[in-house]
Amino acid sequence: MHRADMLRKAASLTTGDRNKTYGHPFDNMQAAADLITAYLKNKYAEVLGQSNFAVTAEDAAHFMTLLKMVRTMQGKFHADNYIDSACYEAIAGECRFIDESDERPAEHPLAAVRPDLIQERGPLRTSDFYHGPIPPKEDRT
Repeated sequence: MHRADMLRKAASLTTGDRNKTYGHPFDNMQAAADLITAYLKNKYAEVLGQSNFAVTAEDAAHFMTLLKMVRTMQGKFHADNYIDSACYEAIAGECRFIDESDERPAEHPLAAVRPDLIQERGPLRTSDFYHGPIPPKEDRT
């Protein structure tokens, strides 16, 4: 799989319906960061003491990238590990931007990210970027 194909799929995954299903990635990563912080503070209370230690949303996204990196070391090539890593690193960058600027970038559909795909190949199909089991043909767009 070509790197450009992986990046196109990563872009579609981070700009598609997942926000509708799971909410904004920053909110997800911040919730994960809060849980990781609580877990680490509880488990390692003696080591951390009363410090202001806190995992950030950016850290949580990097942790997900690390998980995907570990998975690349297990068995055969699976493109989704690399695609998901690209997604999580883009999310990490956006989380850092949000933390530092206190503003959220506008959401962009895939067509706004890669309008040339529509010009080159016609309308996007679910099968172009679908992440998961292929839906029945009548449900594909």
